Amino acid sequence: MLKTAIARLATRGALVAATSVTLFTAAYAGPADPRADLAARQAPAHIQALKLDEPISSDLDYRALRRIDPALLRTTSDTEEVLIRLRESPVTQYVAQETSPSARRSQGQARKQYLRAEQSGFIARSQNHARRFEVSAQTQVVLNSVVARVSTADLIAIAQDPSVDQISRVRDYERHLVETVPQIGAAIAQERGFDGTGVKVAVLDSGIDYMHAAFGGPGTLDAYAEAYGADRFDSANTVPGEFFPTPKVVGGFDFVGELWVGGAGSPPRTEDPDPIGAPGVGSHGTNVADIIAGVNGVAPGADLYAVKTCAAYSSACNGVALLLGMEFSADPNRDGDISDRVDIINMSLGANFGQDFDNSLAQAVENLSAIGVLTVASAGNGGDNPFITGTPAAASTAISVAQTQVASVVDRMTVVEPAAAAGDYPAVFQSWSAPLDGVIEGLVTYLGPSNLGCEPLDAGSLEGQIVLVDRGDCGFSVKISNLAAAGAKLGIIGLVTADDPFNGGFGGGEPFIPGFMISQGTANILRSGEAVVRFDSVSPFAARIVDSSSRGPRFRDSGLKPEIGAPGASVSANSGTGDGTRTFGGTSGAAPMVAGSAAILMQAFPGRSLAELKAVLMNTAETDVVGDLAGTPVPVSRVGAGEVRVDAALASTTAAWDIQSLSGGLGFGAVEVADEQIRIRRFVRVRNYSNKNVFYAVENTFRSAEAEASGAVDIRVLPRRLTIPAGKDRIIRVDMTINGANLEGNFLNSGGSYSGANLTRNEYDGYLVFKPLKQNRKATAITMPWHVLPRQAARVEPSKTTIADGGDVITLTNTGVGTAQNDAYSLLLSLPQQPTGGPGESFPNPSIRGFGVQTFLVRDGFCGPGDGAVDYIMGLAFNLWERTAYSLYPGLVGVLLDTDGDGVPEYDVFNIARNFLGFPGDWRTVTFAVDVSTGLGNVFFFTEHAHNSANQVLLVCNTQIGNQALFAPMNALAYVDDVSFGGSFNAAPTVFAPLGERFFTPDLTDLSPGQSGQMTVLDFGAAGNNPGELGLLLITNGDRGAGAHGGATAETEAILFQEAPPPAAAAPAPRPRGRR
Repeated sequence: MLKTAIARLATRGALVAATSVTLFTAAYAGPADPRADLAARQAPAHIQALKLDEPISSDLDYRALRRIDPALLRTTSDTEEVLIRLRESPVTQYVAQETSPSARRSQGQARKQYLRAEQSGFIARSQNHARRFEVSAQTQVVLNSVVARVSTADLIAIAQDPSVDQISRVRDYERHLVETVPQIGAAIAQERGFDGTGVKVAVLDSGIDYMHAAFGGPGTLDAYAEAYGADRFDSANTVPGEFFPTPKVVGGFDFVGELWVGGAGSPPRTEDPDPIGAPGVGSHGTNVADIIAGVNGVAPGADLYAVKTCAAYSSACNGVALLLGMEFSADPNRDGDISDRVDIINMSLGANFGQDFDNSLAQAVENLSAIGVLTVASAGNGGDNPFITGTPAAASTAISVAQTQVASVVDRMTVVEPAAAAGDYPAVFQSWSAPLDGVIEGLVTYLGPSNLGCEPLDAGSLEGQIVLVDRGDCGFSVKISNLAAAGAKLGIIGLVTADDPFNGGFGGGEPFIPGFMISQGTANILRSGEAVVRFDSVSPFAARIVDSSSRGPRFRDSGLKPEIGAPGASVSANSGTGDGTRTFGGTSGAAPMVAGSAAILMQAFPGRSLAELKAVLMNTAETDVVGDLAGTPVPVSRVGAGEVRVDAALASTTAAWDIQSLSGGLGFGAVEVADEQIRIRRFVRVRNYSNKNVFYAVENTFRSAEAEASGAVDIRVLPRRLTIPAGKDRIIRVDMTINGANLEGNFLNSGGSYSGANLTRNEYDGYLVFKPLKQNRKATAITMPWHVLPRQAARVEPSKTTIADGGDVITLTNTGVGTAQNDAYSLLLSLPQQPTGGPGESFPNPSIRGFGVQTFLVRDGFCGPGDGAVDYIMGLAFNLWERTAYSLYPGLVGVLLDTDGDGVPEYDVFNIARNFLGFPGDWRTVTFAVDVSTGLGNVFFFTEHAHNSANQVLLVCNTQIGNQALFAPMNALAYVDDVSFGGSFNAAPTVFAPLGERFFTPDLTDLSPGQSGQMTVLDFGAAGNNPGELGLLLITNGDRGAGAHGGATAETEAILFQEAPPPAAAAPAPRPRGRR
């Protein structure tokens, strides 16, 4: 996203010059002009309220963004493991032209030492200023690179280092198949004789190490070396020879090659018939495959296809390779006969804010589903951020998988004493330390601020104690190792800055006791030396969501995504180790749990459709999933139907699915509620697979008792008692009634109130529960999740949409149940909708429908140090042709400003997330004003954008754009940039000036439900005003603060009023007919 924004700074100055319109020919009036009678031009409170408590002035050069992988700029994780490529060429490139073996050897050795020194300097500089910079690997031969876990808020600062060439994302990994397989019921299914035998599963990933013992291979390092070769350049890894295929990995193909790494300067993608997985980062596909069908996997009887579509030595997945991989999965022998297709595709990959219509992979998923191939994909690791769930999992027919916690993972610490602080606190287990077994309780010993645990302690000095040590000076595992050697029974690392605790990297030592990390605030409770704490390995919850798992609902329509959860942390096969394993996690590890579960069901029920298989997995999931240590039920938009239980799915006598969506859940989407009451009707098919009649009572449950008590949403099921004959179906009707007046306020937006907590306040969800009646106790209970995101909406109806020359009075009537929150802007642009692409064409082509400006005057000193002059805010208002759930996607809006009229922009004003401005994990959007000449920028205001709206307003102070004088014109280019696919940049030129608005509404007010009001339109005349001004852009869902972030119907949230055309000239009187 931001990469393309910075590209504008270098390339689009010429565009402004080429398209700029003629500057004002009439001088602006002076202060005596009626426009400067400014009582009515003062910024209203709701505009001023969008100002940040503290303006952000960044000293970062945002031109460095072009060095950062766009995938990193879209991440919503506070930290990421990244591959940082440095500018100097690696050993292989440096010696490539040298023909003498001895010279190559000596030059290579010297080059390696030189690069190590360069990397050491870079690491020292980065660690000096970055909040977090933990090195996990360094390479000098194939790449000159440093792999490190860094704070995403420091990415731009790191990219500014003169030695950095490119920063790309490395997937983040985290526990044991011997635990996770039983957790989801797969062990029970296997005991019943169902292990996926006969089912073909394609793993679209980084290849599979088919020589590994987990897949029946020889399981030795020598065997792997023979199959893969000495390094990535060895031709052995392009020719399978006698080693491939194998009885387990029965087919596959490499569509990406060993050299492609993604990003600028990468060698091109290549193809070969050997899809062997590379060591290190290249083990991702091997990990996934082992979870699905390895010897200890979920479905160990299934056949695997290794479809290599992702890089061997970076985390990048090639878009072309992915499409080719999906093509291969539909027709492995490529003869046009799809009867040899695979049964299941696993894709542990994706892009945040997943778009199912435009994304080519998502549409390929739909096409594969049509021929009987089920796709299971990761929801993503974007965290509790609304609409961030990814694609291709966003495709309607895919199964989108969230990540739940492994049952034995302890992520809490109970403070027993002091009593005033008693309770549960987050404590992050360090995965390289010894697992907690049972309960450990005791008084906490604090080593103190002067002893950071980096040096060995006296043997026995900490015998049997729980010990707290501060972060700093040495690796986390070194600290825990030293505590263990001194006799401690458990070690706690306390943070010393206001960061969230995390799973730190392994830095050596022998940490043979459990280790945990806690926040600074929690650590302060323990630093008194009088605290008693307890750690317990037994979780009180049936299942719990992982904080990093991506939240829905679906970006395009607020549909039900993700749909199911699974534990996402398993120890699985590590490529290139023979028989070794490694920890592997995230939703990358959760998706293969569900893919393996689907394979078991396909073996057991070969005649069932994909919709039936998906439905029964969802119908039988564990719904008792919590979201925090307090046991709060997790929203459906985070986990869908619940945590998968394949044994329950295998045993279920029935399945139920929505006839419209063919999903095992009911997603009602985002609903604008403008009427007192609206009703949405769906039909559910319930199928009985047993040889006996089944009898159900069907009831609706809400996740939240408060939501149920509000009366805002009601669900009725008819019939409520259901008899389904053996082997037959029945249809039930589900009516959702939304009572508009009972809905809560609108709490969610893309700016200051963008958060999972605010989404939770506005959504309604729960489960339909099918309970067996006494007549047939052997029938299984099933559930269907449901979800809706309703919003009170205004519906403004104007008496007319034209403005008479010289001014006008227009009546506005709000016929909706929500308040019309009206803001008017002088309309400068009214543009036709641009053509968009079809399904899967990656061309949403976002375009501007209307663009307007308004000047808001504020007191001296509001925008900077007081100087005796009036400050002002420019409101830059956009109305796009299509709504967007979150303001940054698919189109980023902005304005390039040429303040001195030379045809070259001085400022670029656009959207950005606070995370990139030094606020880790803060994804609220703000208006960023960048000085094009320096690349430096600052922020004063949150962006105004109600979720699911086509309106956006950027606010910028005079001090951010060079203190442009009142009435002084600026050339401008209003644009919307496709940052999701990069396929379009729609822009139009205009000219405006502070206080140069021709049309103004001095008496515009908000309208309560049913209220009418007058909108007086003042017309200051064309002379001396913004040239080409068309009329007014009325936004009816303006922001009014917490609980009032705007809601209006799609048709009326922006109304364009244009100057009425002059009356047609009177026709000439007919000439009298003369006499001959």
